[in-house]
Amino acid sequence: MGATGVGTAVTYRLLEQRDIGAFVSWRGGDPYIDGLLWLSIGEHSERLRFILMALADEEIVGTVALVRTHPDADMADGEQSGYVEALEVKEGWRRRGVAGAMLARLAGLAVQEGFSRLTVMVEPHNEPALAFFNRLGFRAFKRSEFIWRGNTRPVVCLEGTVRGNHAAAGSGQGAFL
Repeated sequence: MGATGVGTAVTYRLLEQRDIGAFVSWRGGDPYIDGLLWLSIGEHSERLRFILMALADEEIVGTVALVRTHPDADMADGEQSGYVEALEVKEGWRRRGVAGAMLARLAGLAVQEGFSRLTVMVEPHNEPALAFFNRLGFRAFKRSEFIWRGNTRPVVCLEGTVRGNHAAAGSGQGAFL
């Protein structure tokens, strides 16, 4: 496979036991982040969060999580809305549909879990991410702050309505309105 994996098919699946080492290596490398990853993996095993991976030749090229609840209930209440967290696509795989495909699968999972709304926080200077979510139909509904490593950062809170039928949700496909 070349540096960008040209011609390599991407598959998608939820994190499995066999993937944990690769997932921690992919997302971690720093004691602070590693601690958060292990908490996330524990929540994934309890179905409080769903970690989705994009793989090319079994190598992780993207990840994203759907979280049932958030400290700010406007973001995820565990009943009607879920929170999209930690969307990342490996450089060389960006702008090739990986993020959109992961979010479509997350939307299908959200429908299966009974959610009709997904939210995400994006830093206001991250114009590519804001444009990406806007293309999917997400719209800003408030501004807030996010604390990362003791630093407060402004964020734009976006929401998108998910729809799907049981056949679409069962296939892992969903859509945004």
